[in-house]
Amino acid sequence: MIQVCPAILTNSKDEFTRELKEYSQHFEIIDVDINIEDDEFYGDVTVTPIEACQLIKESRVECKFNFHIMANKPEQLMYEIRDNLSAEKINKFFIHQESESDLLNIEGFDKSKLAIAIKADSVLREIDFYNNFLEVQLMTVKTGKQRNPFLPVVLERVVTLKKEGYRGTISVDGSVNIESAKLIKEFPIKRVSVGSYFSKSADVKESLIELEKILNIQKIKTKDKTHFKN
Repeated sequence: MIQVCPAILTNSKDEFTRELKEYSQHFEIIDVDINIEDDEFYGDVTVTPIEACQLIKESRVECKFNFHIMANKPEQLMYEIRDNLSAEKINKFFIHQESESDLLNIEGFDKSKLAIAIKADSVLREIDFYNNFLEVQLMTVKTGKQRNPFLPVVLERVVTLKKEGYRGTISVDGSVNIESAKLIKEFPIKRVSVGSYFSKSADVKESLIELEKILNIQKIKTKDKTHFKN
């Protein structure tokens, strides 16, 4: 079963609140993209970590949150979230391998709360590095902007990571929709982060049903035939 998480990427507090309230009706975990204006990760700038935490607290939603930190120095943004949001609300932090920080020695966070994200145009590191993290998230678009085109070549990295011995969960983030889901489902991917497919949807529940229907079709082999099962 592939887990589907909606992603919020916006600099509008009103839009953040709208998406938050809508998604909390259908999902247990919501991804929040935090993108600051710096020379490497700059794209669509989002609300600040403190603003995101305040809006989450005001909403009183019951779900948990993954925070995708797109920054060269993720620690400060992570500390702001940790200090402004209760621990039980924080599921994971996704930090980028391209950042300038010593990612294996960030203090103040349990390792089970840290996952690694990889830009689409980056080179994979040694497998021992990735095995320090329970989840690797492959970016399947240019980082920082929703509506960028899906890059199917990135999916080959799933095969590479598994072949080289990565033991954790592999997820993808970027332009996940009905068409790209048809490709994603062919790889051992366990989670997808979904942005504009939901934020532009007129009916999030129906859009989720359609997406999951494609993602979770599995080939079931029997003695005399192969059929599909949802």
